[in-house]
Amino acid sequence: MTMNHFLSAGIAALSTGLGALPALASPIADIETLDSVDAISVDADALVFDIDEVNQFAATSIQPSETSSDADLEIAQRPFENSDGRRTSSKFSYIGVGNALGLSDEAESELGDGGFALASKTGFTENISLHNLSVLGEDPITSVALTADFPIRSGDSPNSAIAAVPFAGAGIAIRNIFQDDSAAAFLLTGGVDVPLAYRWTATGRIAVGFFDDTEAALVLGVGYTFTGFFK
Repeated sequence: MTMNHFLSAGIAALSTGLGALPALASPIADIETLDSVDAISVDADALVFDIDEVNQFAATSIQPSETSSDADLEIAQRPFENSDGRRTSSKFSYIGVGNALGLSDEAESELGDGGFALASKTGFTENISLHNLSVLGEDPITSVALTADFPIRSGDSPNSAIAAVPFAGAGIAIRNIFQDDSAAAFLLTGGVDVPLAYRWTATGRIAVGFFDDTEAALVLGVGYTFTGFFK
């Protein structure tokens, strides 16, 4: 094969190879591509801007809850209680213990002899209640009296704390209850209840039972206080 034949074959092969190469991107295509990239960049910036607005709105409109103060954590105020924790009503009840000092020389029951006592009050209204008394021992006695109460406040305001509640009333006393020699008698009583705190009341009273022989006792005690069912 001559030299001319080799040159002709080489030129043909070169032309074929160049024809197989992909076409170069046109300047217009490049411009379109750049425009789309810019558009994407603008959209991204807008997205970031929106997120900033959301964060700013959250920072200004949604405030974190403040820590509750000790006052907010306190239990709701109890019935008939002022800001000092004192009772503002004489309509309270209590049950307590104490000691009865017998005031009778010749007594047929523990009322006149004295001994360990259980004392209680059931408040119905500001001025009416039941005062119960039991004196335990060899000849126990139990009594209940309907009393009129006269509350004394520590100030002139109706919401002032109760300083003391004098009372007086009458009822019935039963000696040796549930025994064969049990006996009932008319009872007079009077005394004073002094609230020491919202849950504690001191009480002092005189109880007189008119059995065959009149018997009397001075009772001093302290009781756990509650509002009761008649608040």
